[in-house]
Amino acid sequence: MRLQWQIQRGRYEGYIPHENAMRERDRETEMWKEECISNDQMKFGCQSLSFKQDTGLTILSHVYSIKMKYPDSVLIWIHIFTLCVAEETTKLEGDIIIGGLFKIFDLKDGACSNTVDTASVRDYEAVKWTLKKLNAANYIPGINIGIEAFSTCDIPGRAVYHTVNFAQKAFENHANSSSLPIVGILGPEASSEAEETSAFLSSLSKEYQLYQFLFSATSSNLNDERLSNIVRVIPSDTIQTKVMQHFLKQLEWNYVAVVYENTTYGRTAFKELSSSSKSEGICIAKSFPIEIGITVDFSALQTVLDNLLSNAESQITGVIFFVSTTTASDFLSIVQGRKQGSFFRLMMVFSESIALERSMLKNYDSVSKGTFVTSPPVLEVKEFSNHWNSILSNKTSFLDEYVTNPWLLNVLRKYISCDPFQETCLMPTLQEVSTSENENIFEGYAIVAALLQVNGIKELHSEKCKGSDGICTELRETLHKHKDMLFKKSSREVIFQDVPFHFEKNFSIILNGKNEVLMNGNISAYEVYQYRRCLDKNEDFCLEKVADYGENSLKVLTGRLVDYSDNNNEIQWPNMYKAQCSLGRNCKSCKVENTENDIYFKNGDFFIIGMAPVNTGDLSNPLHCGVIRESNGWECTEAISYAVDDINQNKDVFPNSTIGFIILNSCNQPVLTSKKLLNIMNNGVTLPNGTVVHDVSSRVLGVVAELGSSISQAAAEVLQEFNIVQVAYGSTAAVLSDREEYKYFLRLSTPDTNQAVAMVDISKKLDLTYIQILFSEGTYGEGGRDDVIRAAKSSKVCVANEIIVQENKYSMVLDDLRRNPYAKVVLLFLKSHVVSEVIEVITRSMDAEEFVFIASEAFGTRTEIIENNPKLENSLSLSLEIPLSGNNLKGYIYSKSTEKYYLNPWTR
Repeated sequence: MRLQWQIQRGRYEGYIPHENAMRERDRETEMWKEECISNDQMKFGCQSLSFKQDTGLTILSHVYSIKMKYPDSVLIWIHIFTLCVAEETTKLEGDIIIGGLFKIFDLKDGACSNTVDTASVRDYEAVKWTLKKLNAANYIPGINIGIEAFSTCDIPGRAVYHTVNFAQKAFENHANSSSLPIVGILGPEASSEAEETSAFLSSLSKEYQLYQFLFSATSSNLNDERLSNIVRVIPSDTIQTKVMQHFLKQLEWNYVAVVYENTTYGRTAFKELSSSSKSEGICIAKSFPIEIGITVDFSALQTVLDNLLSNAESQITGVIFFVSTTTASDFLSIVQGRKQGSFFRLMMVFSESIALERSMLKNYDSVSKGTFVTSPPVLEVKEFSNHWNSILSNKTSFLDEYVTNPWLLNVLRKYISCDPFQETCLMPTLQEVSTSENENIFEGYAIVAALLQVNGIKELHSEKCKGSDGICTELRETLHKHKDMLFKKSSREVIFQDVPFHFEKNFSIILNGKNEVLMNGNISAYEVYQYRRCLDKNEDFCLEKVADYGENSLKVLTGRLVDYSDNNNEIQWPNMYKAQCSLGRNCKSCKVENTENDIYFKNGDFFIIGMAPVNTGDLSNPLHCGVIRESNGWECTEAISYAVDDINQNKDVFPNSTIGFIILNSCNQPVLTSKKLLNIMNNGVTLPNGTVVHDVSSRVLGVVAELGSSISQAAAEVLQEFNIVQVAYGSTAAVLSDREEYKYFLRLSTPDTNQAVAMVDISKKLDLTYIQILFSEGTYGEGGRDDVIRAAKSSKVCVANEIIVQENKYSMVLDDLRRNPYAKVVLLFLKSHVVSEVIEVITRSMDAEEFVFIASEAFGTRTEIIENNPKLENSLSLSLEIPLSGNNLKGYIYSKSTEKYYLNPWTR
């Protein structure tokens, strides 16, 4: 296998350190000297990269990117950027090495700060402690497992950089059988890091893939089967959002806001919570994405609080948070400061990302009492908890562990200011440490991740070495050349036997061939805690468990639920405060409307039936509607109304008769479309007041439907059975041109066959050799894809990549495009209601000029897509436009009286 690496000067943004930075910081040097290895390994072509000393920290002075090329012509770009580097690496020696990626330090001003994340250091120590215990017990006969760990500071680029280094070492292992095998990776801790590192690792040939064991990254995006190297031991946010919905419902909270960090974790969790909350009777009245850049904008959090308290519809008293501990702490600080000068009530639910940090809540005691925290079940190992407390209170223990975990010094600084390496420096007492240290939810999962990975090596050793100790020849060969054999994700149960310590809860691991493992035994699927007076010592406040989730049901321990009055008196359930619309307020945004059955109706002697995608579809149910579309939905219903009113004003068209309309909301759901049309043809129309208009089918002049090709296709299959003419106003799929199949179907728009030819012709005129196609799942997108491939073949243009886009699954699209970066021009056949969001997701992380798009008519002339998005410069779009002289649709809408305006149910 031949790999090529190149370092190129770039103009990208992000953060990554060089691995030699700390080693060479005392002098200015040059790195990345050109190095060539034999042809069956790697070749490096390198430009120099210099750095200098500045206030004791290393600063890389240039911006670079790495390009990695595989034999199948897949190219991957990894960008390296200017960064301040804190101490970033440590190692536990072993015969076989696991790579580790841990946050360790907080991010500040675009770089790793010197502020330590104690929970992250504890996670690493838990993994190291686990490996040392296993090694001491000879868990794998004759083999010690080590770990080489790096700090990432929650910076995705930094995590990717170290992952590339691990991959490089894995390839070097393949070449040099005497070197230590790199067998897998633990971490990184944040979902955004995990998504990018796994995208890289999953792109490698299967036998060279390093399995990646995740213990704190919870985004449901990581369940994507394309991220084939992931083994996640912690429950995903899909479960957490279900728990939140169940819990809010039992608390009788139905009017809330959501604050989330605009990261992979925050966006995905918010989307999952909001997608089904309304159907459960929970209204998310406001949502506030918090940008995480160089640092969290304190003023942005102040604005969030202002908006919560001044919400015009009703004051919002319940808030759900998907944020880091740092953001949570900043927000509580703002709330506490504001409370000193004014009265208001704010009840909060924090996600698992604050890791049950009681000390953070304790710092803002006056506003955090009664706060709820959702969490995976706590997997406590008391032996490790005692080990951790001993490190921070016993100098001998500290000095022993410091050698393989230098970050412990940063944690110890919280307790002492003297130098612990001096004899005169006194350590904190065990009581000080044990009362100050938080329970860390993620350390138990870090231990499980380490155990699962080592167990895979143990099973392989047993299979290959047939009872002999150490690394036998067959095992070494497998470790070097067949990384995919190091762990089996196939369905089975893993019971940790002969492990020299135990968890307080009994459980086993269930593997099911997917990215996420399950736990079986005496253990909940998820838990809810409340910050309240301790049950066993009433004078102090603790995080007490108040709910258990398992088997799709939530058991709430109502006897433990409390709230606190303004004078700190406890209020017991069910008399607690509830996050609801204020008494006497009309919270229209929270009214649950049955949009599936809404119609826009005008009576007449004859009828035009119209259909429009006012809502999106509910992806979990083909008969239900999703949220209101922001464009190309409601406007279509008013356009049909305008056309019918215009006909009725012309008495020469239908003298002595009036034309009415029945406008239906298709919700972009083909099955729902068929159901509605069949119901009208058989049963007539039931109006909101209960009146039924019978005999509709015999009075239908025709059907105006629809914008989407899949909806028009579904409607045509019903209407031709009734010999009713259908005219589509936006459907372009070529399949609808089949006269034998769709005898009564007409359309105003040009079929995609012509559009595809035009798009390929443009590509040809631009002298393009390679293109990529990005297309929506369904009739429109897949038909467009087929037309482009046919046109490209006849024009001798190579289609390098075909990427299907499923609704609400956009996080990996850019990674898929980057698999063929030489095909810079991307042809888009995306549905009109998703094209804006897909483009936004792609360009958010895309480099300027990295890709150029030629978009179909669904993009068209919609200026909202290109506004404030300079990365779309030079992109092209096709458009379908019918010049209408005297068209006064806008004037027609504006001239309607309020009474007539609200006849349209979707105007509300």
